[in-house]
Formats: sequence, C-alpha cells, structure tokens
Amino acid sequence: MYLGIDIGGTSFKAGLLDDSFQIVDMATCPADRSPQDYGDYLAREMASLTDTLLSRNNAGDKVSYVGAGIPGFVDPAAGQIMFTPNLPLKDVPICSLFQRYSSLPLLIGNDANCAALGEYHAGSGKDASSMLLLTLGTGVGSGFISEGKLYTGWNGAAVEAGHMLLVMDGRPCGCGRKGCFEAYGSATALIHDAQEAMGKDPDSLLWKTAGGSLDGVTGKSVLEAKRLGDATAEAVWRNYLHCLAQGIINAINVFQPELVCIGGGISNAGEEDLLIPLQRSIEGHTMAQGSPKQPRLRKACLGNDAGIIGAALLGLS
Repeated sequence: MYLGIDIGGTSFKAGLLDDSFQIVDMATCPADRSPQDYGDYLAREMASLTDTLLSRNNAGDKVSYVGAGIPGFVDPAAGQIMFTPNLPLKDVPICSLFQRYSSLPLLIGNDANCAALGEYHAGSGKDASSMLLLTLGTGVGSGFISEGKLYTGWNGAAVEAGHMLLVMDGRPCGCGRKGCFEAYGSATALIHDAQEAMGKDPDSLLWKTAGGSLDGVTGKSVLEAKRLGDATAEAVWRNYLHCLAQGIINAINVFQPELVCIGGGISNAGEEDLLIPLQRSIEGHTMAQGSPKQPRLRKACLGNDAGIIGAALLGLS
C-alpha cells in the first residue's frame, strides 16, 4: 500500500492507496496559518493524518514511506522545503521534522510534479512512455516524466513550463518577470481577457453568463457565451487558444513527450472547444513536424486526486 499527502494553502489531504494505485481511504484537516513554527506544525499534522489512515485501515505494516506534494520549491534529496509562495515555509528540513512524529520516512516533491506522477501511473498517462502535464489553473503548473522517472533538474526546480517567455516585455507574472506563458495560458489569464473585453463591449453575452458582474467571470462562463454565439466571447477564447498552443509548442520542442496531458479547470471544456483545435494548431509547427511520432494531447482524468496519488508514488520515481 502507499500513502500520499497533498499540502494546500487551505487544507492538507491524505490518501491511502492499494497496490493498484486506487485511493481506499482519505483524511483531511484545515490548514492553520497562525502557528509560529510552521514547519514543525506541518510535520505534526502530516504525521497525524498518517496515523489516522494507518490505524483506521490496520495498515501499519503495509506502508513503507509517506510521500508529500508541496506547493513550492523543494529539494527532495535534502528533504528540504526551500520556499512556498502561499504558506510560511522557507528553508524547512521537513523530512527530519517529520521523523520526530512518525517512524516512517517522508519523501517530498513539488505538487505539480506529484500530479504528473499520479496521471502517469494511474491516470491518462498510463499507456505513455513519456508525458508532460500542464495544469491550467491560477497559474500553469507542469511536470515531465520519462520511463517512469520525474525530471526535476540538478536542483529540483526544473520543468516550470509556465515561466517560459511567450511575449517579450509582456504582462507581469507572479514570478517577477514579464511575458511568461502563465500570464497568457492560465485560467487567470482567460478571465482577465474576458473582463477586459466586457469593458469594451457592454452588449456582450459575457455579461449575462457572468451574472452581470466582472467578478462572475469564469472559464465556464466564457465558453457558455461562446456557445451562445457571442462574437466577443469567441474572440476571447480564440486568442486564449492561440496563446495556449504557442506555449504547448514551446514545451513540446524542449521535451518531445509522447503525451501532453492537460489538467486544471480549463480541461473541463469540451473536446471540440479545447483539444481538437489545440491539436490542429500544434500539428506541423513543432521541430518534429516530419516525424510519424507526434505528441498526442489528452485530458487529465484524476482531478484533485492526482496530487495525492502522485505523492504516494514518489518512491517509484
């Protein structure tokens, strides 16, 4: 059996997996932002979730390690959380702290890498030799796996596809640079584009599908307006797909994966709205355009469970 923990900004979620990588039990707890020593607090909470799952399932002798997906920059070899943008964690020796409260060793990985590992072993990438996961949400998360092994670079910070440059001196990005893929290909970017378009077109159906408010705009509301035949929504979505395709082409040219897996809320769009036009835009524009081996696009299928499953399987990478 395997045990994985997904560390989020608002909650910590743990899952116990059977030998076919299916979640058989879960435990969660809210994330408290108030503790002074947040590293020690996190270690205690993870150990508590671990104990809950092991005791509830009589699995104390069936799990050999605990895996945890961390939303930030980690050094897996050193067992160190280097920095997390949304939790007060910096230079935290989390693996040694965990050992204060649990007899099991702790393995850590970046949360996007864990999601990629989950999709590769138990989701949409099961039949692929190599897979690039792009998660389109608040930002653009990414992870690359080849022959079952995560590629993280010599310092653990590799495969940040969301921070490839897409537009020179373009939109500001949360990383501090301008023009990153994330600033154009994330769900946040789509919402920004739609809001900007609504300000210029008071008659657009985008207002109706967003409930009459700029704050009501979502990827789903943009697609709804597009399907109702709204020209402004159609233009917003078409521009978003163009930016998304350019970023994917860049990533393909670096990694040449067998499969590109698309996750996050945007992946809920219908194939005719997302995968089919993206595949069409990508074909013939990568550096391997003359090869019969062309990367395939596919939706991620594990949803919010991908990070838990991937964290649990860190020992396989």
